[in-house]
Amino acid sequence: LGGRSMRPILERIDCAVRHVAAGAARPPPYKYSVFDCWGDFWDNPGGVAEVGGSSDVDGYPDVTPRGSFPEAGGAVRRVAVIGHSAGGWIGRVYLSSRSYGGKTYRGSELVHSLITLGTPHLNAPGPALSGI
Repeated sequence: LGGRSMRPILERIDCAVRHVAAGAARPPPYKYSVFDCWGDFWDNPGGVAEVGGSSDVDGYPDVTPRGSFPEAGGAVRRVAVIGHSAGGWIGRVYLSSRSYGGKTYRGSELVHSLITLGTPHLNAPGPALSGI
């Protein structure tokens, strides 16, 4: 993560969780090219270079991650999310009702359990994980 915003990762988690909660066996494919990935890397705020002018998550500009994510139907069930290492921190952000980089995910409305493996639950390093 290197201090950069977790928004691109959170958007993909949100897409997957919403589709599985709507009853899909797995999320549908989304359109995301190598050029989208490159653009997300360069535009994603934060990090040591303070892309977007700030190293503070709440000061990040609202940058919508690239790619096309199909809309999911309404939730018919709640799902479990498993995160390893930093994925546990990202899962905690997803479940939170606090804003992260200008967006609130409220994943707790769709997730019944967060299982973390190898996630250090003490202070998270770097500004992108501050306050988790």
